[in-house]
Amino acid sequence: MQAQPTEVATILISLKRVGDEFKSVKDEPFDSALLNNILKVLPSVRESSKLFLDAIHTKAAQENDESGLWTDPDKYPDVQDAKDVSPSEVKRADNSA
Repeated sequence: MQAQPTEVATILISLKRVGDEFKSVKDEPFDSALLNNILKVLPSVRESSKLFLDAIHTKAAQENDESGLWTDPDKYPDVQDAKDVSPSEVKRADNSA
């Protein structure tokens, strides 16, 4: 199963919002080690999601425009190479296999 660009953008935006809401805590307010660990990890979600959000055009993602998805084609040359292949070349390759 593959996620659509709209789904990826929605998840990344949501994770960033969650990370924005949780600030680093030094104390452990809960008796549960699991809950305390979650409080420690949630602020780091913001930076990770921001890195991915910066790599995509969210407007293109929300429109499911895979061809305009990436902000820096040089960072992901394989994606650019795939975009540069014409549909007739793909069809020709499929017929020769």
